[in-house]
Amino acid sequence: MATKSRIRRRFQITIPQEIRDAFPLVEGQYIDFEVTPKGILLSVSPEIDPEQAFFWSPRWAEMEHSADEDFQSGRIVEADSAEHAIEKLKGRQKRRR
Repeated sequence: MATKSRIRRRFQITIPQEIRDAFPLVEGQYIDFEVTPKGILLSVSPEIDPEQAFFWSPRWAEMEHSADEDFQSGRIVEADSAEHAIEKLKGRQKRRR
């Protein structure tokens, strides 16, 4: 789908209607620009809510991977309540010493 738009004052452009109809774009969304051998590629930038950014960090991914390994190998303990879980954790700490 080839279409064009004019660069206006302050380098603003309007995304043509047929492009907006083809992609789920919303006002305020970020767009990535990439220089390619064929020209400029525009793509929708995946935006992460700042309050959720930690969950996308390498540290969080490492902890998720570790938890998955513990679950798959059976290194888990089930508890009926938070208090029961805390009791079990305290009991594990005493045994490790």
